[in-house]
Amino acid sequence: MKFYFQLMESAAIAISFTLLSAFATVASPAAELSTESQNQLSAIDDAAIILSDATQEATGDAASRGLLSQPQAFSDLQKSEDAAMSAVDNRGEAIVVNRYPAFHNADHPITLENSGDVSQNRAADLQLADNPDLTISVEQDNPLSEATSTEQLVGISSNALDPKADLKASSFTPIEEIQSIAQAPTLTEEEAAAQAQAQAQAQAILGVVLSQLNHSPYVFGTPSTVVGSFGERTQLTGDWGGARSRLPEHGVFFDVYATTAAQGIVSGARNDDDDTFAVIQNIDAYLNIVNPWPGAILHVAFQSKLGDALSNAGTLSPTYYGSAFPVVNPGDYALLSEYYLMQAFAPNFQLILGKVNATNFADANVFANNYRYQFQNASLNNNLMMGSYAPPSMWMGAIAWQPEPWLNIVTSVGDPGSSAENFADDFFNEVLVSQEFDFAYRIHQNPGNFRLGWLYSSQNSTDFSDPFNTFGRNGFIDFRDPIRTQNGAYMVYANFDQYLFTVNTADGKPDPRFTTPRGLGLFGRFGIGPEDSNFINSFFSLGMGAKGVIPGREYDEFGLGWYYLDFANGTIDAINDAPLLSRVIGQKLEGQETGFEAYYNLALTPALQMAFTAQYIIDPLLNNSSDDVFILGGRLQLSF
Repeated sequence: MKFYFQLMESAAIAISFTLLSAFATVASPAAELSTESQNQLSAIDDAAIILSDATQEATGDAASRGLLSQPQAFSDLQKSEDAAMSAVDNRGEAIVVNRYPAFHNADHPITLENSGDVSQNRAADLQLADNPDLTISVEQDNPLSEATSTEQLVGISSNALDPKADLKASSFTPIEEIQSIAQAPTLTEEEAAAQAQAQAQAQAILGVVLSQLNHSPYVFGTPSTVVGSFGERTQLTGDWGGARSRLPEHGVFFDVYATTAAQGIVSGARNDDDDTFAVIQNIDAYLNIVNPWPGAILHVAFQSKLGDALSNAGTLSPTYYGSAFPVVNPGDYALLSEYYLMQAFAPNFQLILGKVNATNFADANVFANNYRYQFQNASLNNNLMMGSYAPPSMWMGAIAWQPEPWLNIVTSVGDPGSSAENFADDFFNEVLVSQEFDFAYRIHQNPGNFRLGWLYSSQNSTDFSDPFNTFGRNGFIDFRDPIRTQNGAYMVYANFDQYLFTVNTADGKPDPRFTTPRGLGLFGRFGIGPEDSNFINSFFSLGMGAKGVIPGREYDEFGLGWYYLDFANGTIDAINDAPLLSRVIGQKLEGQETGFEAYYNLALTPALQMAFTAQYIIDPLLNNSSDDVFILGGRLQLSF
């Protein structure tokens, strides 16, 4: 019953916030562009045109840069937006279409195509000056619309490019009847291509940003969106008859995901009398509001969990990472877990403020960072040492600075005592300070990333000398327990992902449907901290991952990974020497845990995907059977 009250309470709060934010976005003057931008863009109201080739090229470029942490991508988005917004100069040389440039050459007929701009679901209404020598046709091939239509042009007087001109009063003229329009200044082909590329890049990077905030490559309203038949669409519910496509026009992106994981212990269960099979379901809803005021993104997440992970496996590393969200505690939960602001103050400087999932901004990885589509084991999704420092939902303030295109630095201060179960109990009684340096590079044109960071927590922790401590009382050690000193703790970590090859489309360009390139590559993580302040003294993981490398299976993913946990000798000895703890745990603890996992994620459709996983854990920390554990699992992933 508690779960359903939580569900209703969280849903009511989420709906209220959604309605308030959406109304503010559409109706508030703060949601409008600056006066200068309004003047520049007033020539066109509802249309958006972008060159197809530029869209594909920029999408691939943004995807490779999106391998950096999310603030890097958000910085690039600001730069691309700035470039696109500068289309109209003091000569009035460009006609700007709802933040997207359309260019014409007075000496040659041209055709403008829209292939992939998800915010365009209506006719493009171009308002142009008369030119007797120019014939223009406009075609729209939008993946969000199954119809391809011939659009209409609007005839305008010679003051069309005057920012003060009232273009709303212009009458519509069928495209077939427009045979002559007055000559207007034009951009060079190079300038036109640069403007188109800038806007295409902005779209692609926005897709990267939102996919990282949602921990999903399928965000409706971004360039990766596909609608149409059931077997082609990226969201099960599609476009809602066209209504859903109009939300991104106002900067509103709403997505729901359901993940159901089933795991069974084939051999090596800690206690044969306990359950050896578990089913866990996560239902997550995300609301992103882009540009409610210039340079801002508002992010809200609602998460729920039904069921518990396999404690009977005896592993410290959770065999299913989804069991840690929205809280790590066993039980059923439905909570608002994230609500924060990302604000750009300059193209290379952003602020993040609010309650966040810290994995959005630290320890990201292309091949091992998403339990919905990749590995299930927690140690193959993030550095498990970090789990004892940062809760899944944490109050945090952070700045992201990009001093060079290849370097991004994220510095944050958080409240390690935060929880999604409350708003701000014991607010910042303790602090968590962290910093990460993200480096982007290429080896033979294959993208790669290296991340180096550190964390310090002042949080007090378990004192094993206290006979009344609660450590391990539930029969297993939670992976968030490990900090054990009274004087705080720190650790350093590193992380890399490197493509060995990438897969392009038939024309040799990156596939615009994906926020990260299709291809195969390697990944690895490392962490270390002093024994007197970390339950896990050192951490390693290595593996490989692939996406879309099998012909005809562009949405499939597969991977193989290994992890190693080395527990601090002092901590292990303290637990083994504590009589009460030894009786509760029922065994002498060993010093290491090693695990392997292989998975294949089969895309039945882009919106409906099924995974098969196998885990083999050597010397599980809390397994008193002295056997290794073999676990088989499955996962069903739905994107609504």
